Amino acid sequence: MVPFSRLGLGLALSLTASAVLAACETQEGYRQQVSAWQGQHVDDLLIEWGPPDTKTALSDGREVWVYKIIEERHGGGYTTNEFVDRSYSYIDADGNRQTRRVTDSHPVWVPPYTTRYNCNTHFVVTPDNTVNDISFKGEGCVAPEMD
Repeated sequence: MVPFSRLGLGLALSLTASAVLAACETQEGYRQQVSAWQGQHVDDLLIEWGPPDTKTALSDGREVWVYKIIEERHGGGYTTNEFVDRSYSYIDADGNRQTRRVTDSHPVWVPPYTTRYNCNTHFVVTPDNTVNDISFKGEGCVAPEMD
């Protein structure tokens, strides 16, 4: 039901990270996307997301399938200009106080950095292979909101 695969989600996020996340990807969008799996057969989940990273059996016969997404975004490693507005007061030739405004700029090095975003999605699967419940946690659990 989700229009992206687990691998596709990570790739799409890394390719368009800043612009897309700032524009329209939210945790609410992710909730909407993964909620569509509730009641679906696990074979469809396996086809779309691949095998889970871990499976844990529950005492009532259900299983918890956990999918972990770790995304790294890289930035920095460039020089930018910082602008500073300054005002200078002086006395002109006629003895009047004048103010001159000047914008100074100087280069600022932005060092390279890496930011990691994690998302753990838990699907509770019933013995008849149906997705029964879904939860997720992590700042990387974002997707476009559904219309």
